Amino acid sequence: MSDPTRTKPQSHGYWQSLEELAGDDAFVRSLEREFSDEADKPFDAVSRRRVLQVMSASVALAGLSGCRYPVEEIVPFDHRPEDYQPGKLQRYATTLDVAGVVRPVVVSSFDGRPIKIEGNPGHPASAGATDALTQADVLELYDRDRSRQPSVRIEGLARSTTWEEFQAAIPQLLPAGSASRLAVLAQPQASPTLERVAARLLQRFPAMRWYEFSAIDGGEEAEGLEAVFGRPVTVGHDLGRARVIVDFDADLLVGHPEGVANARSFAQGRKPVAETMNRLYVFEPLQSGTGAAADHRVPLSPSQVVAALTVLAAKLAASGRLARPQALAGVDASRAEQTLAHGGSEALDPTLEAAAKDLLAHAGAGVVALGSRYPAAAHALVQRMNLALGNDQGDGAEAGPVRYRSRAERLVERGSLEELTERLEAGELDCLLVLDGNPVFDAPPDLSFAAALAKAGSTVHLGPAVNETAVACRWHLPMAHGLESWGDCWDRDGRLCAVQPLIRPLFDGRTAAELLSMFADETPATGYEMVQQTFAELHGGSASATDLSSDKEWRRFLHDGFVEIDEAGEASTPVADSIAGGDLELDFGGGAGAGGLELDLRPDPRVVDGRYANNAWLQELPDAMTKLTWGNAVLLGPSLADELGVEEEDLVRVEAQGAAIEAPVYLLPGMAKNTVSIALGYGRRQVGRVGKGVGVDAYPLQTWSERWTRHGVQVTPVGGKEALTSTQNRYAIDNRGKAERERRVGGLVREGTLAEFEHHPEFAQHLGLHHPPLISLWHEREGVGHQWGMAIDLNACIACNSCVVACQAENNIPVVGKEQVAKGREMHWIRIDRYFHGDPDTASVAHQPVACAHCELAPCEQVCPVGATMHSKEGLNVMAYNRCVGTRYCANNC
Repeated sequence: MSDPTRTKPQSHGYWQSLEELAGDDAFVRSLEREFSDEADKPFDAVSRRRVLQVMSASVALAGLSGCRYPVEEIVPFDHRPEDYQPGKLQRYATTLDVAGVVRPVVVSSFDGRPIKIEGNPGHPASAGATDALTQADVLELYDRDRSRQPSVRIEGLARSTTWEEFQAAIPQLLPAGSASRLAVLAQPQASPTLERVAARLLQRFPAMRWYEFSAIDGGEEAEGLEAVFGRPVTVGHDLGRARVIVDFDADLLVGHPEGVANARSFAQGRKPVAETMNRLYVFEPLQSGTGAAADHRVPLSPSQVVAALTVLAAKLAASGRLARPQALAGVDASRAEQTLAHGGSEALDPTLEAAAKDLLAHAGAGVVALGSRYPAAAHALVQRMNLALGNDQGDGAEAGPVRYRSRAERLVERGSLEELTERLEAGELDCLLVLDGNPVFDAPPDLSFAAALAKAGSTVHLGPAVNETAVACRWHLPMAHGLESWGDCWDRDGRLCAVQPLIRPLFDGRTAAELLSMFADETPATGYEMVQQTFAELHGGSASATDLSSDKEWRRFLHDGFVEIDEAGEASTPVADSIAGGDLELDFGGGAGAGGLELDLRPDPRVVDGRYANNAWLQELPDAMTKLTWGNAVLLGPSLADELGVEEEDLVRVEAQGAAIEAPVYLLPGMAKNTVSIALGYGRRQVGRVGKGVGVDAYPLQTWSERWTRHGVQVTPVGGKEALTSTQNRYAIDNRGKAERERRVGGLVREGTLAEFEHHPEFAQHLGLHHPPLISLWHEREGVGHQWGMAIDLNACIACNSCVVACQAENNIPVVGKEQVAKGREMHWIRIDRYFHGDPDTASVAHQPVACAHCELAPCEQVCPVGATMHSKEGLNVMAYNRCVGTRYCANNC
């Protein structure tokens, strides 16, 4: 369902791939077979070994046991802990750091073994929902390639050691005592306990410096916010209050840090009611989940995204109808219009004009958002637009959808990776502690961080597994997973969230706070003690740090997983109306706007920056748009591929000012003109058995000044092909002939505007294949008692893939590896079909989840040769697993 003003392209029907659209001979031949050509071939010996490799963590998840009671020691079951019942599922509220984002969760534990992660229904940012990464994080706990004990590297050879030996070696790591030159490199974090321990470390070593680096977010948004408000500020959105949403490559619903909360609140405004239904505009280089849900989507290159943003700001400023006109004073769109004149979309001008009118008509109820990869000046302009429109104004039920908050206080000043590299090059550091992260792999190559790291006196790496950075350090220490450690963190709205263990550390891991305590304190504290002390201090000293076990507020904190704390009056206080800074100067680059190619680099939605490369569930998860699994590719639009003379799976060389990689091509409809995109995070060299060598490493194309967008890019065919593993044509239906295509596929995808729905609410039921309803070949028994059924709101689905991974985790569905997925043997019980609509260069997207809906006339039951699928009295399709012989007729018939 979409907005009544949405224009749906009608030049083509719905199609799943360019091969289907063109009627490719190979595609047509594939329709003649019930299964793929390779699906009925037996497993070979190499593939069988590979399957055992990629299933290793899943096997551990199914068979490994542990115990949570009490926290510090394992208690045998003959001394049963209080309230513990063997075999009974128990749930605990905790918090996970998932790719740098705080995720409040509730984790199910079976006999002391965490097995399933869900969202915390009591936390406003979750409301019980999660994303695909959070669902898959439980597999990280059982990864057999995790580091099991500390190790020290001497003359290139690693030797296993112990935590006690490392602690005894700390004085040798810091030979100059309190004057020693110590540095810490960490990823951005929001833990008050870690901040407090870092402050104590600074007191003991005054020369210590703290540096931060993230391969996901360069901090441009934070810098832009500080430029507007003159102090550190965070921004959040409540899309349930928004009538108009303008998304400039922010992917608010899926890829955004607040994606889970945004998707929930967005769905509230997606009900087909004219008075309250929201309207979504998206400007982006390549297809995203938010773009697929948009009423109006315009493909633009990254430089054109910034230019379009500037033009929209100028239109708003010229209206004379702003709540705070001074916020957009001096915006000049002349250069931006010149940039858009080269290769801009025909739909851009009318869409920008419509968005400007919509925002002004719904001033105070709009949202303008920008992706984190864009320059700080662009982020400052976005927030000025929100302030000018009054989107942040109001209180309580009348509050606007944009909210600003003062950022949690930092007790230790941060520096950049560039500053740290300069100090390493100069030989100024005696000891460097690397807390998680993998900068040797994902730092921009022009920094030469790996070479600089070798010049440090001593290097210590704390991480869950041996990665490229661990190999380059003298010491490597195992890091505890979030499900086996104590900790805390601030969420984006200033709530203190609890991190509590559900299992004793499997491989003797420690947290970052516990490691720093070894350096900062004569008697290192445990994570439990440090978190209790932090809670006591933040809670106004209601209880001593040694007497919280019986404290009601502490117990409520652990029970709920979070607590509302007014952090010195800052966390709950909105920012002031004052706007700092002067005119903004935006750099539009010299890429697509000048007729050249632009390279768009962004973390992969599944392996992110490479941290989840060894997670088999995520490697085998089909990408929502490309349907690629087990690897990445060079994404090109169909027209650009024709200009370059390349086809899908052709190997090409992508070169950006001397740096180059080679990778296969994938053609993605709906991409911006003259834009090339490659996902980061693949091509890992030092990783576990699952992810090693999967895909192509695109980090060599980054520079420190151009991390996300490169201009003047060249793409050259090098000859040869490389097979890509995609599931996009796996379930295509034989519907040859244009009339038959429109009749059958048009019935599978049933879309309409709000106006059509208001005129004919049952239009979807009259577009399908099954009208009038099917007649069963069998005599159907009348239902007895409750009748179970499942329905999916297709108007709200954003193809985030959470359900696919959740189903895999819930049922421990095995992974089979790249070779077997290519043969059509993937095992997912849920898939999300993706259909394109319209011209290939500007195609819109419709998603259709395909899951077992437990239908009454279940086609799976009718074709199973061994009767493994059956129907229960309550309308459930149940399964006798010991009868199943794996023909997969059930899935094919469904």
